[in-house]
Amino acid sequence: MKQKKTVFITGCNGTLGKKLVSYFLKKNFKVIGTIRKFNSYHQKSKNLKVFKLDMLKDNDFKKLVNNLNKTNTTIDVLINNSAIPSGSITEMTSIKNLKNVFEVNFFSQIRLIQNLLRFIKKSKNGSIINIGSISGLIAEKGFLSYGTSKCALMFASKIMAKEFRKYNIRVNAIAPSVFKSRMEKKMDKKIKQKFLEKSSTKKEIKLKSVIKLIDSLSSKNSGETNGQIIRLVNDFKI
Repeated sequence: MKQKKTVFITGCNGTLGKKLVSYFLKKNFKVIGTIRKFNSYHQKSKNLKVFKLDMLKDNDFKKLVNNLNKTNTTIDVLINNSAIPSGSITEMTSIKNLKNVFEVNFFSQIRLIQNLLRFIKKSKNGSIINIGSISGLIAEKGFLSYGTSKCALMFASKIMAKEFRKYNIRVNAIAPSVFKSRMEKKMDKKIKQKFLEKSSTKKEIKLKSVIKLIDSLSSKNSGETNGQIIRLVNDFKI
């Protein structure tokens, strides 16, 4: 009997995270999800395990790894989806804010990969997919903390792709433009319009397009795709 693959998804309380959990459950994956707070999570399935993980708490990381060790877990796909939004011009951005955004959107992502690498090494065809942002590739006013944190994560993906190749683990990042989510609702309307105007379609990306790309990168059929930053829409003008 063919063994089910396991996907590990962070930020499962967010719009994209919830959709990814449902999508991979329908594909008959075992899903391990993380959320910062338990009280607002409602998805249930025999193939779903949900762990509390505050990306800023060392103790949560330790508990997570201990649980995975106890169950002899193998992770085939890791989707680094958790992030926090932030927007302000440079002279109005405090160093405290900058550090906090980087802690969640960059440092904690790397720490999670470091902690989970032993479990991904056990997979025959491991795939790490880091969710970046087009704001990490296009310099727009007001994105000092968020844009540069995503830029750092996407650049790190290229480095990890080279380092993890010997373990048969691929690392890629995606850089979507605007799509409907709780984070998108918090965007400044003028900035949002600027991003849309730079796209040839002038429209928001459909959530299913983001999921389709993630699904493709998780598949062994994309075995030659490694160390890439893939933009949505692909014909985005820079």
